[in-house]
Amino acid sequence: MFFKNYNNFITIVECGSITRAAEILFLTQPSLSKYLKRLEQNLGVELFDHHASPLKLTYAGKRYYEYIKRIQAMDRQFSEELSGLRNNEVGEIRVGIAQWRGAIMLPTLIPAFHKHHPKWDIVLKEGRAVQVETALVQGEVDICLMNFPSHFPSQTIQETLWSEKCILVGNKQHPLVKKAISSIPIQKDGYRHVDITFLENEHFISLQPGQNMTVATDRLLAQQNIRPRKIWQTENMSTALNMVSNTMSFTIMPEMGAKTQFVPDNVEFFAIEHSEELLLFGVVYRKNFVLNKQIHTLINLTKSIYNKS
Repeated sequence: MFFKNYNNFITIVECGSITRAAEILFLTQPSLSKYLKRLEQNLGVELFDHHASPLKLTYAGKRYYEYIKRIQAMDRQFSEELSGLRNNEVGEIRVGIAQWRGAIMLPTLIPAFHKHHPKWDIVLKEGRAVQVETALVQGEVDICLMNFPSHFPSQTIQETLWSEKCILVGNKQHPLVKKAISSIPIQKDGYRHVDITFLENEHFISLQPGQNMTVATDRLLAQQNIRPRKIWQTENMSTALNMVSNTMSFTIMPEMGAKTQFVPDNVEFFAIEHSEELLLFGVVYRKNFVLNKQIHTLINLTKSIYNKS
């Protein structure tokens, strides 16, 4: 009520005359005078000194004019934003991703995306795969970048972007790691290859049950009939890596984890012999959800930047 037809008031202020303002607004002078009288009645204050010529604002009028100008600016800004929304020039993509992967991927991926769509935002939800995928099926995120399989296969679509090895991680001060470093040559893939049957008698750090990496690790160990002494479980890959750094223990993680700049100096990565275990990584989204151009850009950039296979 207080801000209806505010352009009429602004025009009166800037013209200093109801007659001149009426000409600009293509209104009659009596109808504009009636508008101003009704506005002052609604506000309960006089906005102009009606005895002055040209019209001068009262203190209340000055304050109202300041507020109205702010509203006018917000209207213009919102109109521009609406135009961008209609033309798909602005918007947001809500992305779910594991925290440790986000730390590796997002500092490169987001700036690359913004080069293509500078007015689009990426809103992140980081957590365990099951947490971010739960948010997905509940409509809180648009896509998840995660390891497969999906926890909700009947409700989602999975598109594989790449597969990656499971990598053994050990502390360089561990006697077995020292021996491997000194006696096993580095192969073409950049890793020393080791038989992991020795883990049977070693301390092992695993992720908590229910995580895709835990399922893959348990399957890999079962294939070789290995039952290491699990001394600790965590839900965060970065925590597992740091635990290896500070204890005489081992863990298994996706190959991408070996490529982060946050890797402690005192850990060594090994490829695992006699293992065909590969982790599938990709994008998951709800069935019937339409991927727009911007999401396709994000997916293609993810694949082009990080798929080195």
